Amino acid sequence: MKEPLDTTDLLIRRERRGITGALLLMLVLLIGAAMVWMQAPIRATAPFFFGAALAIPLTIAWSVGRTLWGRRDFVAKREAVRRDEGRQSAIDRACRYALVATLAPMAAYALLSQALPFPGPVAVLLALFVVIGAATFLVTFLVMDRAP
Repeated sequence: MKEPLDTTDLLIRRERRGITGALLLMLVLLIGAAMVWMQAPIRATAPFFFGAALAIPLTIAWSVGRTLWGRRDFVAKREAVRRDEGRQSAIDRACRYALVATLAPMAAYALLSQALPFPGPVAVLLALFVVIGAATFLVTFLVMDRAP
């Protein structure tokens, strides 16, 4: 029989779910943006953006409401979780990997841009670099952070 998780493990599990949700939301928005860039009909792209626009405030309201009406000892435990050395180390390493994952494609594109120009607007290219960096951070943090 499994023993029940304590408050700290529940907080870590909840934060990991939130990070996974953010990663999935980025994926949905990226798919929708790619469809817009490929000039898909509005009926095909609207559910991606409408769903994301609806999911973000509902998730925030649910999370804040759950915290406000939940247990009061969450604040101290949450600070302890965020100050954990292992977690800080995972965040630092994830930030380094995300920086490299953002700057390396930029440098490669800068070197190859004359031979292989990007067919879309520059804003799409810059957004792609940012999404690559953010996704690298989230995935790396999920892998390196301790799981309850």
